[in-house]
Amino acid sequence: MLLACLSMVLWNEVCAEELEFSWQIQPTVCVNQHVGAQCHFTLSVQVQNQRQQEYCVYVVTLSPQQLFCSSEALLQKDLTLTIDGNTSLLLKNVQGETFLQQPLSVKSTQRSTRFRVNNPWSLF
Repeated sequence: MLLACLSMVLWNEVCAEELEFSWQIQPTVCVNQHVGAQCHFTLSVQVQNQRQQEYCVYVVTLSPQQLFCSSEALLQKDLTLTIDGNTSLLLKNVQGETFLQQPLSVKSTQRSTRFRVNNPWSLF
């Protein structure tokens, strides 16, 4: 059982401790043109709920914000998010216990540092 869980982790799938929940989230990185700007992207969330318990998915930046709740055995949902830095998605049960966590990150195509055009020294 543990080996199956570990192999799923390698494929960006995470297992809960009792294997009650598993999920797959893609993509986990939002690519932005400018450093520090907000990033808009759509991600796909697939949740497998073996015991069909009630659960909720939250996005966490400074404080958790509930995105949706369900008790379906298999749920496929597309979410559009706007994030401005690294954040996380959480899957919690009704009692508020966190079962799964997936970090989301923002990457930029623009470099944050500039390189010198001229060499700082000369032989002549």
